[in-house]
Amino acid sequence: MKCRKVCVVLTTRGNYAKMKNVITEINDHPDLQLQVVVGGGLVLEKYGKILDDDVTQDIVVDRSVFFVVEGENPLTMAKSAGSAVSEFATVFSDLQPDIVVVIADRFECLAVAMAAAYMNIPVAHIEGGEISGSIDESIRHAITKLAHLHFPASRDARERIIRLGELPETVFCVGASSIDALCEVNLSDLAPVDHFCQAHGVGVKREFQPGTYLLVIQHPVTTEYEENYINLKETIAAVSHLGRPTVWIWPNMDAGSDGVSKAIREFRESGRAQNVYFFKSLPIEIFGPLLKNAC
Repeated sequence: MKCRKVCVVLTTRGNYAKMKNVITEINDHPDLQLQVVVGGGLVLEKYGKILDDDVTQDIVVDRSVFFVVEGENPLTMAKSAGSAVSEFATVFSDLQPDIVVVIADRFECLAVAMAAAYMNIPVAHIEGGEISGSIDESIRHAITKLAHLHFPASRDARERIIRLGELPETVFCVGASSIDALCEVNLSDLAPVDHFCQAHGVGVKREFQPGTYLLVIQHPVTTEYEENYINLKETIAAVSHLGRPTVWIWPNMDAGSDGVSKAIREFRESGRAQNVYFFKSLPIEIFGPLLKNAC
């Protein structure tokens, strides 16, 4: 029997968390051939390239796709989406997958679904049917209509997909796949966090005590592009007022990230961020314990 080629596309650190165990299961299945394609923030140094870290290096990448037009504003996001359609089409033509797995609601995921659908490649959509607001929700539902198999995370999401006109027998409620990855991590153990941070030049071991530090991540709101800089300044004011040790993770690559990043850089260089430790990205194995033990 011919192995079916399952192509999993990863473009963000969140994708890795959602797909880590799925990738393992596909790879171990005797009738499936795993293909992993990475792009977006996972191949750019400014967003952390988490697949280069020790904890994630067991994932074998078949193709890397560069489609991001830098600038992190509405124009560059639209151009990046257009570039992504072209680049992923080339990859799919090369790899000839039997099915492409698309995740959630990001702009480049719509490009992935478009490229696959136009090439008559079945699309499997993970975490469809959610209500997330902003342009993301519209993209999520658009991907649903391009997809052929659906793997929502909740019963409510499944019902929304069916109300969108998808056949019930193609919609499988599987839960949130990132929880599987978290279940494999000792969330109470901060020692791996200490090791990871020291390996990355951040010596904060003495301050990683449960309930004593803040964990901050703020992504831009794409439909409030002009306000993202001001919004982030408000967050900085609150963090400064609390005065606690803080782990701060940089934003994703959506439109508005330029304003968020500008505010973070100003804060970092102002001398007021002495007990704030900045990371471009963190894998789920490190982010999970940090999140559980933050105050």
